[in-house]
Amino acid sequence: MSKKDWGNFQDYLGKVGSTRDGAFAMGVTNGKSDGWASSWCEHDSCYGTNTATGAMQRCRTGGPCVLFATDDNILVNYKVEGE
Repeated sequence: MSKKDWGNFQDYLGKVGSTRDGAFAMGVTNGKSDGWASSWCEHDSCYGTNTATGAMQRCRTGGPCVLFATDDNILVNYKVEGE
């Protein structure tokens, strides 16, 4: 994962915290991050939202994607470039 995309993920985490629904999708090209999309609920305790679907739909407009995280839980193995 590029340092820039890692920084964007950190920004996303600041928006969801531990109480809001959210999802972060990462574009992937040749095993490296290539952009991202996120979706989150702006209120605590949202019901009936599907943030993962929204993030993946937006991410896929740019090419192949993986669901990197839901809420504040990372779902895939990763390494930040240069670390």
